[in-house]
Amino acid sequence: MEKSNYRVAPGVTQVNGQPVPQSGIMELTAAEAMFDKAHGRLTLDAGASVPQVLVDPPRENEIPNPADPIVAPVTRSRRGGRKS
Repeated sequence: MEKSNYRVAPGVTQVNGQPVPQSGIMELTAAEAMFDKAHGRLTLDAGASVPQVLVDPPRENEIPNPADPIVAPVTRSRRGGRKS
């Protein structure tokens, strides 16, 4: 199961039968955190639980050129319009 970081409320000494570390953050599964979370002893620490996403920057030849007719849609000018 995937574990997430939870911030322990001040004054709580044990969560899921384990002592709370000095940092006040514990890594638990959703099932392990369920009881204490329901009683307001834990909150999800979203900042520490978000996985790092690695993104490769695009290469110069992969960046679209707006002047390229394939990239830029062809539109008809509305100025002047059609004459009937």
